[in-house]
Amino acid sequence: MVDSRVVAVQAMRAVFEDGKSFTTVLVDAERRVPSEARPRLRAVCFEWARWATQLEAMVDVKLDKPLRSKDYDVYLLMQLGVLELNVMNTPAHTAVNECVKALKGLKRPWAKGLVNAVLRNSQRSPIDVSKLNRAERYAYPDWWVKQLKQDWPDEIEAVLDGGNRRAPMTLRVNQLVTNTQDTLTLFDEQGLSADAHEFAPDGITLAEPQSVQTLPGFKEGHISVQDAAAQMMVPLLRAASVNPAHMLDACSAPGGKAAYLMEAFPNAQLTALDHSADRLTRVNETLTRLSLEDRVQTLAVDAADVAQWWDGEAFDFVLLDAPCTGSGVIRRHPDIKHTRRADDVTTLAAQQAQLLEALWTTVTPGGYLLYATCSIFKSENVHQIEHFINEHDDASDATPGSQTWAHKQHVGYQVLPGEHDMDGFFYALVRKVSRG
Repeated sequence: MVDSRVVAVQAMRAVFEDGKSFTTVLVDAERRVPSEARPRLRAVCFEWARWATQLEAMVDVKLDKPLRSKDYDVYLLMQLGVLELNVMNTPAHTAVNECVKALKGLKRPWAKGLVNAVLRNSQRSPIDVSKLNRAERYAYPDWWVKQLKQDWPDEIEAVLDGGNRRAPMTLRVNQLVTNTQDTLTLFDEQGLSADAHEFAPDGITLAEPQSVQTLPGFKEGHISVQDAAAQMMVPLLRAASVNPAHMLDACSAPGGKAAYLMEAFPNAQLTALDHSADRLTRVNETLTRLSLEDRVQTLAVDAADVAQWWDGEAFDFVLLDAPCTGSGVIRRHPDIKHTRRADDVTTLAAQQAQLLEALWTTVTPGGYLLYATCSIFKSENVHQIEHFINEHDDASDATPGSQTWAHKQHVGYQVLPGEHDMDGFFYALVRKVSRG
């Protein structure tokens, strides 16, 4: 039987060294352990990714000298041990003994004494986390902290802390077939504790996460899983009196926003694009579960290559939920801390600008484009839209004012991670006006 700690070390090495995401790494890792060990393996990997930079600092201070690069697995195993001692609440003797035993599976038996000594020392004399530098204390890459210091100097501590909190499980109620109060009543009858979200009008938040397939009404299309920040698209459109009939969702997968648009505007038609046919399969599955597929056309194309897919009939509403760093959703995807690099921000900003330029041609005069990202970096958000409006004399900021659920920017609104139980998210609504 494969030791689950060995599997965890090998999985996290793929994340840290190779930049692989949990989407692929955990699927392979979970196949290698018994089914009963999978929930803990997943929990360990998520918390490890969340706190890795801090764990490195906590191990480094206990080492007389750095380990050789070929012994990286040993270094990772010591991080795992410190994680179990400080975060996972594993009994100390179990954490130490099982990590030492795992050296056999890693083919590093020579390191038993070292691993035992480092973990025992960490247990007896834990370091004072408050004395670590900011990147180590909050467990973020240095470049990430520097970017936040530039973008959010007054909120930086709250942003870093919010990104480390575990995200709640939030649902969206399909108002075409039920309503929020009836759903809450049904959940209460099933022994599930949930509350209506403070700002998302169709959102409810569970007290404890549940397997989605066991939730009452999920298979029947009465509810969907969607963070409250992603749901704020619809109340924002309603506040701006946008009532579209011919819509485009340019980067649609996995399909949550496409489905919500169909629920919110039952007389509208939607074209949903994604560059990946595999990812578009998820969109189709979601639409079918919600019985919305008849009003949606899905196309596996590059949204920026307008000539490839557009028939020339302009849209009165375009949603561009743009590719981004994902810096606002690290509560749910802590591996992003390790799969993103500083130059990704520049690369993605260029891609976003290209998409904006291309999709703007498909918006009818008087129509709207809603730009959204799950990022908190301003070069992907407010600076992107400011530049776009400045460069287009037919583009006007139409984002409605007085939105109390987010931070007003020069253009658009920004939710920061953890605020109002939401992920980090940015929205800006742009209207195409007549020239002259």
